[in-house]
Amino acid sequence: MKTNINDIVRMVNVGTYSGLVDFGKIANLAKENHMAPAEKDKTRVLLVGIDFQYCFIEDIGSLGVAGSKNDVRRTIAWLYRNCEKVTRVMLSADDHTVQQIFFPCWWSDKRGNNPDPYTIISHDDVVHEIWIPNYDKMIPDENNSGAMISYCQEYVRHLEEGKRQKLQIWPYHATSGTFDANIEAQLSAMVYYHARCRHNDPFIARKGTDPWSEMYSLIKPEWSLDSYINKPVLDEFAKYDIVVFTGEAASHCAGLSVLDTAEYFAQIDGRKPQLVVLRDCMSPIPGFEDYTEELYKTLQNKYGVLVTKSTKFVL
Repeated sequence: MKTNINDIVRMVNVGTYSGLVDFGKIANLAKENHMAPAEKDKTRVLLVGIDFQYCFIEDIGSLGVAGSKNDVRRTIAWLYRNCEKVTRVMLSADDHTVQQIFFPCWWSDKRGNNPDPYTIISHDDVVHEIWIPNYDKMIPDENNSGAMISYCQEYVRHLEEGKRQKLQIWPYHATSGTFDANIEAQLSAMVYYHARCRHNDPFIARKGTDPWSEMYSLIKPEWSLDSYINKPVLDEFAKYDIVVFTGEAASHCAGLSVLDTAEYFAQIDGRKPQLVVLRDCMSPIPGFEDYTEELYKTLQNKYGVLVTKSTKFVL
């Protein structure tokens, strides 16, 4: 690599209001290296950065994750070191309206008060009107043929029965079209530098636009009426020999993206990618540390996911 990493990014500016990325400069720097185009790769490698948005960056975001700045820095450094071997980069991003089932405005108590962020809403809470949805719709009741029932009540029931994350009210975050929802700028600079070097644009995957469900995972929502699965992303994963995951948060969006991907490919016969987690490039939401450790043990032991460090995994 002829170009010095400090000419591409400024690590000290990760997670700050650092101004615009000069993509003309990035394109000129990429010309210095004369890398082979990605289409010539014999071993195809996809780097997936989950939700490296300002909203999840500590000290600046509306839902900042402790450790996220260094996660971004280590991801940048790993991509720089492995630039000639990474075929493509995929970046996912939450993309929300202000009216979604996991935001305070969706729910009220009998006095009209909205829940505070981090409130857990259970099925019993909905049945007994401890928390009442301000937005709802009637859907067929699975347990009573011909009857209709509250969507919100069924949603929370399915979360609990399916052993997914409980319905948690989050601070407003990743509001579509705002700075909060943008991908962190220094990571963007490195990703687009890679794209120019390898002549392969990144895959940008938006998620979380459905107001009726939480979608931590890039692959599927916590529950939906139509059992939605993100087939375009899974089809993209299937093109590669190795899929490497980084991102935020280890306990939620990043971790569940890996889990849903592993579960999907476990059901597929034939060729499938090796899944790799760069564990030092993702951090859990505080309070979910034990859950996170159990999740990654499951990924290793049940699904054969390689959980390692960015300093140890070299292509």
